[in-house]
Amino acid sequence: GDNATGPQPDACPGVPGTSTIDRYGCVDSDGDGISDDNDAFPADPGRSSDVDEDGYDDLEDGCMLIAGNSTIDRFGCIDSDGDGYSDGDAQWNTSNGSDAFPFEATQNADQDNDGFGDNPSGVEADDCPTTQGSSFRDSFGCVDEDNDGMSDVNDDFLAESSQWTDSDSDGYGDEINGTQGDFCPLESGTSTNDVYGCVDTDSDGYSDLNDVWPNDATQWYDDDMDGFGDEDSGTVPDQCPDEYGTASLGTLQGCPDTDGDGYADLEDAFPLHDSQHLDSDGDGWGDNETSGAHKPDHWPSDPTRNAGEATLECLPDRISIDSVTGADFQFTCTVTTSMSDGFTARIDWQSSTNVYAETNSKLMVFNTGSKPFEQRFFSGQALSEGSFTLVLTVTEPGAEIPMDTASIRLNVYNSSVSSGGEDEFTWDTILDSTIFQISAAMIVFVFLFGMLIIRGKARRIKDEEDRKVQAAQVLYNRMMSDQDVVQRRRVELGYNAVPLPPEMK
Repeated sequence: GDNATGPQPDACPGVPGTSTIDRYGCVDSDGDGISDDNDAFPADPGRSSDVDEDGYDDLEDGCMLIAGNSTIDRFGCIDSDGDGYSDGDAQWNTSNGSDAFPFEATQNADQDNDGFGDNPSGVEADDCPTTQGSSFRDSFGCVDEDNDGMSDVNDDFLAESSQWTDSDSDGYGDEINGTQGDFCPLESGTSTNDVYGCVDTDSDGYSDLNDVWPNDATQWYDDDMDGFGDEDSGTVPDQCPDEYGTASLGTLQGCPDTDGDGYADLEDAFPLHDSQHLDSDGDGWGDNETSGAHKPDHWPSDPTRNAGEATLECLPDRISIDSVTGADFQFTCTVTTSMSDGFTARIDWQSSTNVYAETNSKLMVFNTGSKPFEQRFFSGQALSEGSFTLVLTVTEPGAEIPMDTASIRLNVYNSSVSSGGEDEFTWDTILDSTIFQISAAMIVFVFLFGMLIIRGKARRIKDEEDRKVQAAQVLYNRMMSDQDVVQRRRVELGYNAVPLPPEMK
């Protein structure tokens, strides 16, 4: 009734209605007794209250006081990923049907509880849904003993968590930062010392990439880059591994060799001369006697002798020329040696501004067993008048001092120039004159010849007197003997005659 204080007062007196539960006489569209104004579901007679206002009746709402959108495992609870499965809480977990992956809409169940969903079409679907596993590289949710993410089925290194694949199957893992990471993951190799898993042709443990000797198993590094290996027990080891060197002979290969003769400076008696390295007798002259070698020692075991030995003689040693008739002159030099071994000698004519030499040097070779002397002809031309000394030396190539020296006195005068009352020539000029030399020689010859004649005549006179005395003695003896003997002696002697020479008797 309309009396508000009477029994069952009409809460909506101006509007006809049938509600009876929350109030009387108001509109109740679904006829469930709850007026439409207070009915959370005015068109659904089976539902009426929704405290959390999430669209689910309090009687069916699994989380009556918390608004939610889950629709599968329970209604009206929080479903973060919107896949229909509630997120779960302390009273409702995965065993009750809550979402095992509340933030992944493609997955909700995980029967082996390994963290990978059972939905094969979902994200990170469990490839082994009934076997708990942690693999995630090749497959999801399968057994992975070393926990490296690779399932045991496909893990090439089951007990090594830092490696799992070996693309070239050489035993070294593809992970470069892992244990024994393969530096050449796509090329099978056996190197182990410098890098792992690269080609090592000589199997010394060093990859061909870094092995200076890829075909020699005894050497691999060359720190000073001189071509000799650092391994002391290897092939041709570097005796100076920290110092660049080119020595290849002797006992110190790989050490500095200043003269480039193959022997290290440390054991080279002549470190600045490539033609010598050994000095057996320690006299400062090298054992190499080859022509042209530096200071060749022809007696390598005798410290008292070393250089080649020879004498030099140049003739004529005095030359006088008249520039009026010509300034050319010649002379011959002879080199004599007592050495039995072969060697080379060179005659050098020292240069002078007053004399032009056709050639200043001439070479000669003494072969073993050859004649002990050699001659060379020199010619020159005087460039000015005066007296000059020509100096020539004979030296063995490579030696520092000459074996011998010779000099020639050259006088150049001009016969057409008058002295004006004063002698034009010095005594040296006169003595060097060819005419004077010939005249002096003739005088000496005449004197000596005259002395021989005088001496010969005196000797003949004495011989004649001796023969007369001898003849008188013979006559006396004959007179004292018989006539036959006398006669025979007279025939032999010829009376008053000179005795017959012995060959006519």
